[in-house]
Amino acid sequence: RRQKEEAEANLRWQKQILQIAMSNVDQGISLFNHDLRLVACNSRFAELLGYPPSLATPGTPFADFIRFNAARGDYGDGEVETAIATRLERAREPTFHCYERQGIGGLVLEVRGGPVADGGFIATYTDISERKAMEIELKRLATIDGLTGIFNRRHFLDMMAMEVDRCRRHGLPMTLVLMDVDHFKAVNDRHGHQAGDDVLRSIGRICRDLGRKTDFFGRLGGEEFAAVLGGTDMDGALVLANKLRAAIAASQVVVGASTVSVTVSIGLASYGEADTVHDLSALADLRLYRAKDNGRDRIVCH
Repeated sequence: RRQKEEAEANLRWQKQILQIAMSNVDQGISLFNHDLRLVACNSRFAELLGYPPSLATPGTPFADFIRFNAARGDYGDGEVETAIATRLERAREPTFHCYERQGIGGLVLEVRGGPVADGGFIATYTDISERKAMEIELKRLATIDGLTGIFNRRHFLDMMAMEVDRCRRHGLPMTLVLMDVDHFKAVNDRHGHQAGDDVLRSIGRICRDLGRKTDFFGRLGGEEFAAVLGGTDMDGALVLANKLRAAIAASQVVVGASTVSVTVSIGLASYGEADTVHDLSALADLRLYRAKDNGRDRIVCH
């Protein structure tokens, strides 16, 4: 009898230690037995996943948590029973799982789960929202030109290469637009580099405002800009190019007590006239400089 009492006391002590340990970590923790009923969890588990105390209670079937998730739309508009069956099957698998899911209030959670000795499973839930936001920001910084807010040269050319490949595979039209600010050096010389930067920012804004969802823009360097118009032939590209040219010519950048206005010269080249990134760029560039030679503030497409 004494051994039994000591064993029970030791078990109670172990449970207390487990509960203390679970209560003092920043991760959510849940433990389910072989019948897939909740054995233990910490308050962080319910907090991160938005579960009420009545649900996050020992003895609650795992399926009830899935039904709760489904009822609030966690799984979209799919069949609830199918979602339950799929997740119950995964919970019974004797393998380790690691995936991301949304938590309460838009949190991004990393879920790590695996089997335990009696056939149940244990899972941890870590808030990685800050890390994901940092990853998104780093990706943005790696692809976006910091001055104009459009793609930088490297990412633009990568995207253009993918678009050319898509046109080749599916027989789709595409047009490349190259733009260069006329007499940009004079802006810097007369008004200073800050004014020049403001002009470039203004052009970047105009590109973002006038571009369609299928278009993407890039700053290739200095005062040279480009756009790839997917699914657009030369006639359609001329419409947008004229809008860009007119909007840029009409815009004014305030510099102290005065304003600065600029124009752009534009060259166009469509897929079919050339079929590689290099050849399309060379053709559009040739036409851009023809626009410069013909008086600037104009578009050349042939």
